[in-house]
Amino acid sequence: MKDYYKINEISKLYGIGKDSLRYYEKIGILNPKRDYNGYRMYGFSDISTLNVINELKNLGFEIKRIKAFLSERTVKSTMDMMNMEIHEIDRKILELQVLKKILKDRKRNIENEYSETNFGEIREIYFSQRKCVQLNDGIMRDEEVDFMIKKLQEKYNKNLYILGNSMIGATVDFDLSEKKHYDNQDFKNTEEFSKYDSVFCVVNDENHDFIIPEGNFLSVKYKGNYNQTNHYIMKAINYAFEKNIKLESKPLEIYHIDVHETEIIEEFITEIQIQISKQ
Repeated sequence: MKDYYKINEISKLYGIGKDSLRYYEKIGILNPKRDYNGYRMYGFSDISTLNVINELKNLGFEIKRIKAFLSERTVKSTMDMMNMEIHEIDRKILELQVLKKILKDRKRNIENEYSETNFGEIREIYFSQRKCVQLNDGIMRDEEVDFMIKKLQEKYNKNLYILGNSMIGATVDFDLSEKKHYDNQDFKNTEEFSKYDSVFCVVNDENHDFIIPEGNFLSVKYKGNYNQTNHYIMKAINYAFEKNIKLESKPLEIYHIDVHETEIIEEFITEIQIQISKQ
């Protein structure tokens, strides 16, 4: 067995890049000797230190904390390091448990949505109040909605999950509560319903931007392309005319299954909701 090993041998043995080994030397946690040609030569003390570094890195410790530990290594400091890592592992386990529950809930949401049989049917449904995070911006095309959803996710970091989240939607920029009485002539230009003023996500969090108030809503779900939104908003409005129902809000377009779950447009499931009250 050799007393010293060159940098390429150590790099290969530990799977550590040469640049990392040079960095460890630069910050003072390794101190290889030099041979007569100036090449770095790593002895057994360096190998022992690398074993500790490797183990601590695998446990998730940052190099800054490792350096502090190596500069004053005692039984007490080792126990303290272990306690810190146990605490960190517990935190990660809790985080993974939360993520697992989110994934199971979202999987169940997708299964429930796909078993729906009342597509195209107008229904009156009561919803409790819903707290939402929101991003306001004028949106003219469906493609822009997806871009804004991504910006919303970035704004709220990883606390907002997209995949399978049936509580993400957009607000159609047409306030149906502004008029006390309606005439079908008011809605001849259904392109009005192709503009959006915000995207939102329902959250179970005290940190929210607005609340969708509790109450009764007209609801209709459809499968397929988003260009059907205009048709189903008009269908909901006509239903309100016939039933003498007052429309109280902007239409909400909620994406139960979209491009995040499938690339097959026919598998998309979208819901239109409009808050109502009896005349």
